[in-house]
Amino acid sequence: DADLGIETYRFKDLFLSGIASVGSVGIGTSSPDSPLEIQAATNSSSDTTYLKLYNAGENVGNIDFENGNGSLARITGTKLGSGSSANEGILTFSTAFDATLSEKMRIDASGNVGIGIASGDGTLHVHTASAGTVAASSQADDLVIENSTEGGMTIITPDAQSARIRFTSPSTNTDVGGASIFYRQNINKMSMGTEVAGGILALKSGAGNEGLLLDASGNVGIGTSSVTSFSGYTSLEINNATSG
Repeated sequence: DADLGIETYRFKDLFLSGIASVGSVGIGTSSPDSPLEIQAATNSSSDTTYLKLYNAGENVGNIDFENGNGSLARITGTKLGSGSSANEGILTFSTAFDATLSEKMRIDASGNVGIGIASGDGTLHVHTASAGTVAASSQADDLVIENSTEGGMTIITPDAQSARIRFTSPSTNTDVGGASIFYRQNINKMSMGTEVAGGILALKSGAGNEGLLLDASGNVGIGTSSVTSFSGYTSLEINNATSG
């Protein structure tokens, strides 16, 4: 093996500088300021700088992060399936626990992200453990949270700041949106409801039956989908559909 000493050698656009034990490699630059630096040939916005890992096999390439005890983390680029026709890319992220690497997060060919799961049910699937034979609703699969015991999501704010969930569409594209859920600790208040004129709040029971309705005028209906209003009054209407 040759000792590069303190000289600098150039092989076309490859530069080696410093002594062999602490040297730097520059690609496209003669003065790298990190162990490996890659620079584009020009400053043009169309000139792309990248590192290419190629492998004709199944696992295209790994980037490992190691210390003296071994691999601590790994990023792997691979493909779904096997054979020359399998060209759907997958990016996996692994970390080590007790000196053993295991996959913790995956981005699939559709851009869906699975945390703790290789094949998630939605755009982002946070998986602690399997809940059993069940799949996320196709109407609500942008965020999926799954666990084999109690599961949930927590919003944390200071006492004097509010925690909110907003529901917004193009026609309610304002700061408050079309509906919201609100909580604030220092005023001991939680609220939920609509934020638009004519908005109606309903509570369901049974097999999706609307049991209680609060209309935009503050009228309350129980067992009815339409509350009879009286000028100057707020109404409470209870409808018993059972005769006798």
